[in-house]
Amino acid sequence: ICVTVHAQTWQQVPIRTQAQKTANMTGGEGMQQIIAIAYAPSNTNTAYFITDTSRVWKTTNANATNPIWTPKHNGLIASGGYSIAVDPNDENIVLVNANRMVNPDYTDAAKGIYRTTDGGDNWTKVRTAVNGYNPSSGVRGGRNIIFVTSSIVYSGSQGEGLFKSSDGGATWSAVSITQLNNDYIYDIRKHPDNNNILFVSDYSDGKLYRI
Repeated sequence: ICVTVHAQTWQQVPIRTQAQKTANMTGGEGMQQIIAIAYAPSNTNTAYFITDTSRVWKTTNANATNPIWTPKHNGLIASGGYSIAVDPNDENIVLVNANRMVNPDYTDAAKGIYRTTDGGDNWTKVRTAVNGYNPSSGVRGGRNIIFVTSSIVYSGSQGEGLFKSSDGGATWSAVSITQLNNDYIYDIRKHPDNNNILFVSDYSDGKLYRI
C-alpha cells in the first residue's frame, strides 16, 4: 500500500486588527475562549462566533486569509454564550444561547436566547432562561440551538427541556416530551435529508433520542 501524505501549514488567524490592538481594544485572542462558530449558509463570507466572556463577533470576509472580526454586542446584555446559529436563508438573522457567566456586573436577567435581524448590530432577548447557557459549567462542544428551516428552530436548555419556535426564533414554546422534560439538552442535529427528523442528546440521562 502506498500512502501519500500532504503536509499542511497551520497559522494563527488574528481576530483583532493591528489598529485595534494598538488602540488597546479588547476581544478575540485577548478575551478568553471561543465557544461556538457558525457560518451563514447563504453567504460563506459571513461568519459569527460567541465566546465565554466577550459575547458575539462577526466577520464578512471569512474566506480571506486573515479575516477581520468585529464585536457585535448592542443589546446583548449577557457576557458569554454556549451556542450560535444563523438562518439558512438570511445571513442577518442569528440566534444565540447566552448566559451572564460569573461576572458580577451581569444579573441573572441576562440569561436566555437572543436574536438579531440586522447582522448583529442590535440584539433582543426573546426568551429568558432559568438556568442559562453556561460554557463555564464544564460541558462544552454541543450545538443546542438549530435552524431546521428559516421558520422552524429548536433550542435546548440546561434543565428546562426542549423548546421550539415557528417564527424564526422570535417566540418560543416548550416541546412536551416526557423523556426530555426538565432535562439538560446538550446537542440537537437535524437529519440531512429529512427536516422532520431530529436527533437530541440528553445530558441529564446520557441518552440519544430521535424525534
